[in-house]
Amino acid sequence: MILSAGNFHHKATKDAKATKLSSVLGNSPLAMTCKLRLSKMLALSRLFLFCAFITMAPSAAHADCTLAGTAVCDGFACPGKSFKSGQMIYNEDHRLLQVCLADGTWKALHKDVPPDCPNVGDSCTNGTIYAGEYTGQKLYVTGADAPGTVATGGTGSGTYTWNDGSANYLNLDDAYMPNCLPRGTARNTNRWSDQSNPACMGAQGESFTAYLGNFTGTGSPYKAASYCYHLGKVSDPSGPNNPLAHGHDDWYMPAIDELEFIYESLKAGKPAGTHGFNNGIYWSSTESSIGNIWYQNFGAGNQSATLKQNGFPVRCVRR
Repeated sequence: MILSAGNFHHKATKDAKATKLSSVLGNSPLAMTCKLRLSKMLALSRLFLFCAFITMAPSAAHADCTLAGTAVCDGFACPGKSFKSGQMIYNEDHRLLQVCLADGTWKALHKDVPPDCPNVGDSCTNGTIYAGEYTGQKLYVTGADAPGTVATGGTGSGTYTWNDGSANYLNLDDAYMPNCLPRGTARNTNRWSDQSNPACMGAQGESFTAYLGNFTGTGSPYKAASYCYHLGKVSDPSGPNNPLAHGHDDWYMPAIDELEFIYESLKAGKPAGTHGFNNGIYWSSTESSIGNIWYQNFGAGNQSATLKQNGFPVRCVRR
């Protein structure tokens, strides 16, 4: 599975929005061979569209999806521009993420926002906790840490190793988005979330989790990310009706910037046990080096890096 990414811009005139909404968004059931969910990225000063897709060996004939006649891509009119099955775009006009289905129609994602928990720290009726709005999108966390049982890929002590628990390290360059510039001079000596680029803010956690959840090479299985990636899916060891998934299947392991935001929103200055968080270290999905991963300390509040084979708690998030 190869993760590819690119940038597009998409804008419709105001008088054509109603037409575009019906022509661009589809309501067909998700029937793709493979899907990848990415968070939407907002650029407040301009319309921004992020596109990510999975390239796979063709197994059946799929129809392409097309943009509306008023679409603008990279500043140029692009009526009827085609996208392949499984490809995703962010529609700034309607503030939602869309995926191209195998039948050539668009489906809107990330629209099921719980209406009953508007304040930061509220517990929603579905069991999730509202952590606040991050990069223009509402962020929710599971009601408790991942169980850390052997059956769920954990150590049996409530924790997960980041990789398979060995020193078989792998530089995961393929998981990086090409339009995300790193902090620092070397890709793997930084947190790589370029705060000046809206595409990077909030996208890396989902991108990394999807990559690691499907990866079968060196150091796999990547247990921490795999737990979040499979949570609530048919591939979940506890089944798609796992109550810990709160009725959703788009969970991921947060990137370090997201994890810091969650700490500041839900735990900073509060005692252990608040929203189920302990005062220790939590894994992020962000590499620091070939053998190390960034973590957030939910007690002291600091961030640092540690070896991938160590065991720490995991809290999954969704948008």
